[in-house]
Amino acid sequence: MPEGCVPDIDFVLDVFALRNTNPLIIDVLNKLNYKVAPEAQNFQFVKEISSELKIRIEFLASEKAKRKNNIRVDIQDEIHARACTGAEIAIKESYFENIKGVLPNGTPVNVKIRVACAHALLMLKLFAMDDKYKNISGPDKIEENRNEARTHSADIVKIVYEHIQNPDFVKSFWSQFNQNKQLQQRCNNIISSYFKDINNIGIILYEEFLKLQGIAYNQSDLEQTLREIRLIIQ
Repeated sequence: MPEGCVPDIDFVLDVFALRNTNPLIIDVLNKLNYKVAPEAQNFQFVKEISSELKIRIEFLASEKAKRKNNIRVDIQDEIHARACTGAEIAIKESYFENIKGVLPNGTPVNVKIRVACAHALLMLKLFAMDDKYKNISGPDKIEENRNEARTHSADIVKIVYEHIQNPDFVKSFWSQFNQNKQLQQRCNNIISSYFKDINNIGIILYEEFLKLQGIAYNQSDLEQTLREIRLIIQ
């Protein structure tokens, strides 16, 4: 893992289901020793795993439930989420996965969690890359946002690479929008413009990511990536 990188886990929350749920999320986080991240108070939390490693979680929720003129969505006392375009689709387009492991105290665990389907995750990554590249959070975060846009572009490439050979993947990607033509068109516009050709910003961001990670590649690799992604365009 690159120096200074903090592993990040995003949780998309069902706002209305959680507002009247116990136990409170903040109580669970306190029990697990997560602390509020000062730069994103009450929707990002950080836990120190070791002297060299921290893990950060961030809560996302439907932008339809956000405060007026604010990115925050109220969830519970002391818990907010960041408004996220397409969050309600990601919740709907998800499935349960069993996770097995061992707690730090040695206790074995077997839990069931809900995971976004690949086509829903691709949608979220397209929106995130677009937002970060456009630097919507302000001029003081230009390099931070550029770096996040690079990461999102690499995630997009990996999702497409892993699933594009599945004949149902593209169909599932577009059918998830149902009657939401606005989000459907936005996704199509992002793919069409960011990955129009080898010199467009989606490929440039991905190439920057590869260079920063020290990953070897050649022109044919980028061209293959471009062809795969453009198979999604309607």
